[in-house]
Amino acid sequence: MKENLKTISQIAKEIDISEQEIRKYIKQEPLNKVLSQHIQKIDGVEYIDNKGKEFIKPLINDMKALETFMETNEIEYGGALKKIAQDFKKNKK
Repeated sequence: MKENLKTISQIAKEIDISEQEIRKYIKQEPLNKVLSQHIQKIDGVEYIDNKGKEFIKPLINDMKALETFMETNEIEYGGALKKIAQDFKKNKK
């Protein structure tokens, strides 16, 4: 059954971000609600099934693309977007 599961660390390596960053997003809504049914704890290790992994990858990739786009075009961050971008940058370091 573990063949359909990956650890958060494995997923982080696949999409080239830190394990802490993924954990941060997993704890936030709406991802928390969506992923709760796709996370299993086996022998004290959290595993995410393939469907859950499908939710994580686009979210992280979208955040990276947004940051790159805004920096490339020197667009000022505003409101909620500013907070999201700052949090993402802070967690990247």
